[in-house]
This record gives sequence, C-alpha cells and structure tokens, in this order.
Amino acid sequence: MGACERGGASTRNFLAKKYPYHIQKNLLTPHFFGLKVFKEVFVVRKSGVFSGRVLFVFNAYHMKVILALQKGIIGISLLLLAGIPAASSFFDMSFEVRGWLYIFSFVAVFLLMLVRPLADIFTEQLWVRRLVILRKGFGIFSASIIVGFMIASIIAPQSVYLASFFTAHFWSFGNYVAFAHIGDITGLILLITSNTFSQRILKLNWKRIQRLSYVYFYAGGIYEAFALNSTFALYAILVVTNITVLAWAVKLWRKSAATPVTIGV
Repeated sequence: MGACERGGASTRNFLAKKYPYHIQKNLLTPHFFGLKVFKEVFVVRKSGVFSGRVLFVFNAYHMKVILALQKGIIGISLLLLAGIPAASSFFDMSFEVRGWLYIFSFVAVFLLMLVRPLADIFTEQLWVRRLVILRKGFGIFSASIIVGFMIASIIAPQSVYLASFFTAHFWSFGNYVAFAHIGDITGLILLITSNTFSQRILKLNWKRIQRLSYVYFYAGGIYEAFALNSTFALYAILVVTNITVLAWAVKLWRKSAATPVTIGV
C-alpha cells in the first residue's frame, strides 16, 4: 500500500507545496539514494510534522547534495591552486582577472565566517546546520586563490618576494600592506592544515589553528576595505561581526534559560 493510500491525499499535497516534483518522486519510492525506506513511513501526522525516519531521509538528500557541492568546490580550488602559478608563468594576468579572483576569494571566506554563527542562531533549521559542512570547501577555495598568487610571486623571474619577507617594509602598516601579508600567511597555514591528516597529527591543536580563519578574514577584509576601497568588504566585516556577536549572545541566553533556578528556603 502506497504512502498516499495510507495517509490520504495529505502526504502528496504537503510534498507538492514544499518540494519539486523530482524530489517528491524520490520520496515516494521504496528506495531513496540506497536507503531502504518503505512507502509506509511517508505518512504525515495531523500536525503536519514528519516522523523521525522521514526527516532522516530528507537529511540524507540534503547531505548528498551538499557533499557533492563540497567535492566540486574543492576540485575547482585545486585547479586554481595549480592554474594561477602556471598561468602567471606563461603570460601576464590582467588586473581585472586578478581583481575578480580576489573578490571570489573574499566572498568565499565571508560565507565561511557567516555559516557557523547562523547555524548557532537558527538551530532548528536543519538545512542551515548542514551548510556548516561547506565551510571546509569555502576555506580551501579562498585560500587556494591567495596561495596560488603567493606561489606565482615566488616563482616569477627576478622575484624578491622571499628576500623582502623579513624586511620592515614588507610588514609596514602604511597603506595597510601588512594586513595583506598577514592574510597571505594565515591563508597558507589554513590551507596546509585543511585535511584529515593534519587533524590526526595536531589533534586538539588543530581547532586552535583553524581559529586563524578570523585573522585571515579580518586581515583580508581590512586590506580590501581600506586599501582598495571595497564597500563590500567593509559591509562584510560589519555583518560577520554583528552576526557572530548575536550568535554568542543567543548561546548565553539559551544556556541561562536551560539552567534551572533554585530558590532557597
């Protein structure tokens, strides 16, 4: 007996309102992405809430899409990491192309910084919480562009990048140059440690190193906003800062609300 036959027309009507046809079709079949889920479980309660098993199936669909997107982002990142130095060796990359790549890099790290606090605020929205997985892909994508340009600067003919690394001028805060280099170095560290091997080796220190993402974001954002007059970077800094503070406040409020109050006699 099918889902609509067991639960009436409410199941199909509910699915029709919330999901496209191809998703409805998958949800009303006995097998869903290899999961052995029978049609009988697709019965909507009177409250309109799915059972735990049905929610598990929905989550499995979302996870499959997110993981596929993650692989795609990482694949593009590796191409950029290798392609930027290779392209710079054969021809001069235009200022416009460089500018767009830097913009893509900053947008990626902006999304990385935004997803976690949003997931902490909207804890009941499962799709937002699932997006946290993409933080790794966003981070690798952003850092790959930065590190790609670093490698291109190092291997360029008559390059003085490494020679000037330990000079005062290289780390000068005039024209916000130091912020750009701080972003470069933190991006390199984050890219090198963005793998399971580093997690196993570094253990608890791995999370501490990953907190450099804040330094990476704000250093790059300050340079983009004030040295390159990027309005987007300035607004991105304000948005991430406010959302992060809000998420911290919500966490404290939930913790205090969950703590039972004892009244002395």
